[in-house]
Amino acid sequence: MDRVNNNSTVGGKKRRSVKPLPAGFKTRYGSRVQVWNKSAWMTTSGLKRSDLMMNKRGRIVSKKKHELGKKNKLFKKLTQALVKKGKFHLITKAEAKKALSKK
Repeated sequence: MDRVNNNSTVGGKKRRSVKPLPAGFKTRYGSRVQVWNKSAWMTTSGLKRSDLMMNKRGRIVSKKKHELGKKNKLFKKLTQALVKKGKFHLITKAEAKKALSKK
């Protein structure tokens, strides 16, 4: 006896409804370049065009990671101001800022 299931289920699981693609996009998922050029709606990781930016080298990067990188670059610059050859010393962010403000 074969059972016929009239519900919208496959293998006992309900199908999820897929939202329609917004107007003006060819595909739902694509590369960062495709999202930037508005031929895809988002990347597979979920980044939309509003989450992306072009850096000074012309690469398409996420705004969030770009800000983190700038913060790390500043900290590296601050800590290098206190480094002395032949001595090992852990430097906190507060110490580095304090030293730079004295110079």
